[in-house]
Amino acid sequence: EHEYIEAAGTLAAESGVQYMDGELPVAGMLDTAMGMYVPSMLAPAEGGGQNGESKEDLEMVQRLMGLESGICVTGVEAGVPGLHKTNITCVDWAPLEEDSSDTSLVLTGSVDRTLRVVNMGGDGVVAELEGFTSPLLSVSVHHPSKRGLVACMGGEVVLVDLTSITTPKIVEQWKAHTKMAQAVSWNPQGTRFVTVSKDASASLFAAKDGSFELVRNLPFLNEVTCMAWISETEWVVAVREDNNLHYFDETTEVAKTNMNATGDSHVSFAVLSMQASPDKSMLLCCTDKSRLIAFRSKTSFQARNFYGATVDSFDTPVCAWSHDGTYVYCTSSVNTSTLLLGQLVVWEVKSQSKLMTIDVHDKNVRTMARHPYTEAFATGSYDKAVKVLACGAGLS
Repeated sequence: EHEYIEAAGTLAAESGVQYMDGELPVAGMLDTAMGMYVPSMLAPAEGGGQNGESKEDLEMVQRLMGLESGICVTGVEAGVPGLHKTNITCVDWAPLEEDSSDTSLVLTGSVDRTLRVVNMGGDGVVAELEGFTSPLLSVSVHHPSKRGLVACMGGEVVLVDLTSITTPKIVEQWKAHTKMAQAVSWNPQGTRFVTVSKDASASLFAAKDGSFELVRNLPFLNEVTCMAWISETEWVVAVREDNNLHYFDETTEVAKTNMNATGDSHVSFAVLSMQASPDKSMLLCCTDKSRLIAFRSKTSFQARNFYGATVDSFDTPVCAWSHDGTYVYCTSSVNTSTLLLGQLVVWEVKSQSKLMTIDVHDKNVRTMARHPYTEAFATGSYDKAVKVLACGAGLS
């Protein structure tokens, strides 16, 4: 299917004629095959499918096929250029009250070793925090507690007090890794956080006596590229040159799932970004082969595949779910001799079809953060601008 879509797109671009599904013989064959495949998935044999799918796998497919249309971001709502002298490497939303739909305040981090609070409504930078010992690579905000975490190139992770958004303060710092800490993330309750690093390890921290302490540094064979929380204590990581996803409860590995549909051990891609679905039943993984896979959590079952974004091994993509679980997103790029764009691609989960591609930045998107309560994203780019994307924006 993927090869057909690529071939049809190339033919349309070169001929100037747009071909729709069903107009070509191959498309008709594909439609027929899908028409035979989907009913077989929805009417499985007792206890499981003919291709080794479990009863739970088939129930998930049936649920996804029954999804109603939801809401997604549609365009750029606001943008502020020239926020840092150097590249913007991380963004997140400033602390928000529960269920707030405010999209005015964004945190930005940069290679210039500063964290800034930006008013997207036109006031620009309203606060700046210095004191970081190396460039900032990732920022994660826990909104109920008004605390932020910053992961840095030197392997440090820094706790920031965001109670007063105009006077943020560094509270504590840990040396979490021997090489760059490329990502950090709170658990939903704000009682734990995990950092992952190029030093081939992940570090779990937990609350203790009003602060946090390192519980354990877990080593792997290669670089840990990304992680995601799936419950208060459970989390999952992807490792470069490893065909498995590793699931942990605290520091105990509870599952290791093969990402290859055939069950072999060949490594054909790396997972560069991941996020659990709103109900935590699926894990969306963005690969360096322009493919997104939605696995049923803690299993190898590929519930959905999404094609159409451009991602390679040198990109830093971010993937995400819509709040209602009906759409998925991924940053993408156009990089040719005549055109350079940072984009956001949107897919419908039910059909796995690409809904739209939104042009966002003049250079590659480096970072993106989903709003915690409403359908919106903040993005940062190598064009040194921050943008806010929202539902209804960009529509005439």
